[in-house]
Amino acid sequence: MGFFVFIIWIILSGIIGSLGAERNIGGVPAFLISLLLSPLVGLIVVLVSDKKKGRRAGSKSSNVEDFNIGVKQSKLEEYKGNKEKAIDLIKEALFFAEEEQKIEKKFSFRYNAIDKEKLELLQRMKKLEQPV
Repeated sequence: MGFFVFIIWIILSGIIGSLGAERNIGGVPAFLISLLLSPLVGLIVVLVSDKKKGRRAGSKSSNVEDFNIGVKQSKLEEYKGNKEKAIDLIKEALFFAEEEQKIEKKFSFRYNAIDKEKLELLQRMKKLEQPV
Protein backbone atom coordinates (compact mmCIF):
# COMPACT_ATOMS: atom_id res chain seq x y z
CA MET A 1 0.00 0.00 0.00
CA GLY A 2 2.85 2.40 0.83
CA PHE A 3 4.48 1.81 -2.55
CA PHE A 4 1.21 2.68 -4.32
CA VAL A 5 0.93 5.96 -2.38
CA PHE A 6 4.56 6.76 -3.22
CA ILE A 7 3.91 6.22 -6.97
CA ILE A 8 0.76 8.39 -6.87
CA TRP A 9 2.73 11.08 -4.96
CA ILE A 10 5.42 11.16 -7.69
CA ILE A 11 2.85 11.20 -10.51
CA LEU A 12 0.95 14.08 -8.90
CA SER A 13 4.21 15.94 -8.30
CA GLY A 14 5.04 15.54 -12.01
CA ILE A 15 1.65 16.93 -13.00
CA ILE A 16 2.13 19.88 -10.63
CA GLY A 17 5.61 20.41 -12.13
CA SER A 18 4.17 20.56 -15.65
CA LEU A 19 1.60 23.09 -14.46
CA GLY A 20 4.37 25.10 -12.82
CA ALA A 21 6.31 25.23 -16.09
CA GLU A 22 3.64 27.55 -17.47
CA ARG A 23 4.00 29.90 -14.52
CA ASN A 24 6.74 32.11 -13.09
CA ILE A 25 7.69 29.52 -10.50
CA GLY A 26 8.90 27.10 -13.17
CA GLY A 27 8.47 23.36 -13.56
CA VAL A 28 11.43 22.06 -11.55
CA PRO A 29 10.79 24.15 -8.42
CA ALA A 30 7.08 23.26 -8.53
CA PHE A 31 7.95 19.57 -8.86
CA LEU A 32 10.43 19.70 -5.98
CA ILE A 33 8.00 21.54 -3.70
CA SER A 34 5.31 18.97 -4.51
CA LEU A 35 7.68 16.08 -4.00
CA LEU A 36 9.23 17.31 -0.74
CA LEU A 37 6.20 18.91 0.94
CA SER A 38 3.09 17.51 -0.74
CA PRO A 39 1.29 17.75 -4.08
CA LEU A 40 -1.42 19.84 -2.41
CA VAL A 41 1.12 22.41 -1.18
CA GLY A 42 2.78 22.35 -4.62
CA LEU A 43 -0.56 22.96 -6.31
CA ILE A 44 -1.31 25.92 -4.02
CA VAL A 45 2.13 27.43 -4.71
CA VAL A 46 1.66 26.98 -8.48
CA LEU A 47 -1.80 28.55 -8.42
CA VAL A 48 -0.53 31.53 -6.42
CA SER A 49 2.35 32.06 -8.88
CA ASP A 50 1.64 34.41 -11.80
CA LYS A 51 1.36 33.09 -15.33
CA LYS A 52 4.39 33.63 -17.54
CA LYS A 53 4.28 36.65 -19.80
CA GLY A 54 5.86 36.77 -23.23
CA ARG A 55 6.90 33.38 -24.53
CA ARG A 56 4.38 30.60 -24.51
CA ALA A 57 5.42 27.00 -24.78
CA GLY A 58 5.99 26.10 -28.41
CA SER A 59 5.65 29.65 -29.72
CA LYS A 60 8.06 32.22 -31.01
CA SER A 61 9.10 34.95 -28.63
CA SER A 62 7.71 38.44 -28.99
CA ASN A 63 11.24 39.53 -30.02
CA VAL A 64 11.07 37.27 -33.06
CA GLU A 65 7.58 38.48 -33.91
CA ASP A 66 8.63 42.13 -33.53
CA PHE A 67 11.74 41.46 -35.62
CA ASN A 68 9.68 39.93 -38.44
CA ILE A 69 7.17 42.78 -38.34
CA GLY A 70 10.00 45.34 -38.46
CA VAL A 71 11.60 43.64 -41.47
CA LYS A 72 8.30 43.51 -43.37
CA GLN A 73 7.44 47.12 -42.54
CA SER A 74 10.93 48.30 -43.56
CA LYS A 75 10.56 46.58 -46.94
CA LEU A 76 7.18 48.25 -47.41
CA GLU A 77 8.60 51.68 -46.55
CA GLU A 78 11.55 51.05 -48.86
CA TYR A 79 9.13 50.17 -51.66
CA LYS A 80 7.18 53.37 -51.00
CA GLY A 81 10.43 55.32 -51.29
CA ASN A 82 10.53 56.40 -47.64
CA LYS A 83 14.19 55.58 -46.98
CA GLU A 84 14.45 57.29 -43.59
CA LYS A 85 11.47 55.38 -42.21
CA ALA A 86 12.83 52.12 -43.66
CA ILE A 87 16.21 52.72 -41.99
CA ASP A 88 14.52 53.44 -38.64
CA LEU A 89 12.51 50.23 -38.92
CA ILE A 90 15.65 48.24 -39.77
CA LYS A 91 17.39 49.66 -36.70
CA GLU A 92 14.40 48.69 -34.58
CA ALA A 93 14.39 45.17 -36.06
CA LEU A 94 18.12 44.87 -35.31
CA PHE A 95 17.41 45.77 -31.69
CA PHE A 96 14.88 42.92 -31.43
CA ALA A 97 17.38 40.57 -33.07
CA GLU A 98 19.98 41.52 -30.43
CA GLU A 99 17.47 40.90 -27.65
CA GLU A 100 16.60 37.50 -29.10
CA GLN A 101 20.27 36.59 -29.34
CA LYS A 102 20.67 37.26 -25.62
CA ILE A 103 17.97 34.66 -25.00
CA GLU A 104 19.11 32.16 -27.64
CA LYS A 105 22.82 31.90 -26.71
CA LYS A 106 22.29 28.36 -25.52
CA PHE A 107 20.85 27.37 -28.93
CA SER A 108 23.77 28.03 -31.26
CA PHE A 109 21.88 27.10 -34.44
CA ARG A 110 19.26 29.81 -33.78
CA TYR A 111 21.94 32.27 -32.68
CA ASN A 112 23.73 31.79 -36.03
CA ALA A 113 20.49 32.20 -37.98
CA ILE A 114 19.86 35.51 -36.22
CA ASP A 115 23.40 36.62 -37.12
CA LYS A 116 22.69 35.90 -40.79
CA GLU A 117 19.42 37.85 -40.66
CA LYS A 118 21.16 40.78 -38.96
CA LEU A 119 23.87 40.81 -41.63
CA GLU A 120 21.28 40.93 -44.41
CA LEU A 121 19.51 43.83 -42.68
CA LEU A 122 22.75 45.75 -42.20
CA GLN A 123 23.53 45.34 -45.91
CA ARG A 124 20.05 46.61 -46.84
CA MET A 125 20.48 49.56 -44.48
CA LYS A 126 23.85 50.49 -46.03
CA LYS A 127 22.30 50.34 -49.49
CA LEU A 128 19.45 52.62 -48.35
CA GLU A 129 21.84 55.12 -46.79
CA GLN A 130 23.81 55.57 -50.01
CA PRO A 131 22.91 58.69 -51.97
CA VAL A 132 21.25 58.08 -55.31
